[in-house]
Amino acid sequence: MKLALIFLIMSSNALAHEKFICSLLRAKKTVDFVNSRVSFDKAKHCSVSCILNLDCSKTEVYLFGLGKELADLLGNGEPDVDDIKANRIGIIASEVQIANDSKECVDYCLNFDWRTL
Repeated sequence: MKLALIFLIMSSNALAHEKFICSLLRAKKTVDFVNSRVSFDKAKHCSVSCILNLDCSKTEVYLFGLGKELADLLGNGEPDVDDIKANRIGIIASEVQIANDSKECVDYCLNFDWRTL
């Protein structure tokens, strides 16, 4: 019984660590996938966040998106509060299972009415 408990605790720590770096591990592949299919910036933010949220924790995906905007603020691009809103829309789409895979995330974000931001 003790051995099973120790294994369970160690496994949960390993899973927590994996979730912590999940977005970083999947970022390049996800961004490349989205960039090859999407040209509109808000739909890109939405799609990447949606796809990452399929496998990663919601908190981590939010932080990943905020990190992108911080990098933009520091000179790597143009920061835009609507990008953060687009990230949120993508996260929600996967959270409520409107989008259940990468293709559905992209389709949802491409068809979203971005005038409503």
